[in-house]
Amino acid sequence: MLATVRLWELGSRGIFCVRCLQGHADSVNGVAYSPDSGLLATASADSTVKVWEPISGRIQQTIAAHATGVLSVSFSPDGKKLVTAGEDGVGLVWDVASGQPAKPGMLRGHGGAITSASWSPIWQPSRLLLTTSMDRTARIWSNNGVEECLLRGHSDEVTSSAWAPDGASVATTSQDGSSKLWDVSSGDLLATLEGHRDAVMAVVYSPAGDYLATGGAEGSALLWTPEGKLLQQFSGHQKEIMDVAFAPDGRCLVTASEDRTAKLWNVKSGDCLATLCGHDDGIVTAAFRPQPDSGHVDRTMPEAPDNSAEYSKDPSKWLNEL
Repeated sequence: MLATVRLWELGSRGIFCVRCLQGHADSVNGVAYSPDSGLLATASADSTVKVWEPISGRIQQTIAAHATGVLSVSFSPDGKKLVTAGEDGVGLVWDVASGQPAKPGMLRGHGGAITSASWSPIWQPSRLLLTTSMDRTARIWSNNGVEECLLRGHSDEVTSSAWAPDGASVATTSQDGSSKLWDVSSGDLLATLEGHRDAVMAVVYSPAGDYLATGGAEGSALLWTPEGKLLQQFSGHQKEIMDVAFAPDGRCLVTASEDRTAKLWNVKSGDCLATLCGHDDGIVTAAFRPQPDSGHVDRTMPEAPDNSAEYSKDPSKWLNEL
């Protein structure tokens, strides 16, 4: 069902679904791990955000976040705050521990639903935030909730965004079929990436900042240099790709699709390593655990793990492909 979050363990024995998180009353639109991997936040069309302890599956907080559906959620770099994006056209900031509103509170200024919201990965006094909207714009905000920069250039709804790891630039994607790269300080357009045959639904930078990946409604993902040169195409999904995410070491990419599967790809070769099955409806979001070897993570497998992965290679050897 759409309201299910599945957690997968990637290891030498193969890929296993080790836990299903169920608690939302409607589709889950966004997921985000805390920087230390100890918490997982989920954003839902049921207008709430839930904060989970992913190992135990316990819900730590339920935040009645917006008047309508929540489309995105992101942790601050120190893991103490969340920013949420709502169909109601506002971004909201929350204290993780209490589940209560936190400064800067409300980000208001968009003329349509906010499709994504996230913090700069670089901790700085201004603590810049980025939002994108169906109003065809992206906006950069200060820690005080003041709009610092308006990014205008897309001719249709802006669907997603990503910060470069150094915080100096951001990428946006749009229903207009393009991705754009922007300078954070000046708001200048740095490059326009065109290669998808339909709307671009998702974008992500690799952890080292040497690549970015985009996911398109035509069912393919594309790999680019930070300057906008096309390097690789990942094809295999039967429907639109809704989200893309890099593994912490940058060697593996996951794509989430409306065809009810997620696929793992070798970034260097472009080969599909495995297809993750088990969802009853389209998959709209995906994320890797930031610190897989963190002390917060219990790597003990359950007694009867659900192996719902289809491998392109021998499952005992798939890690050797990276």
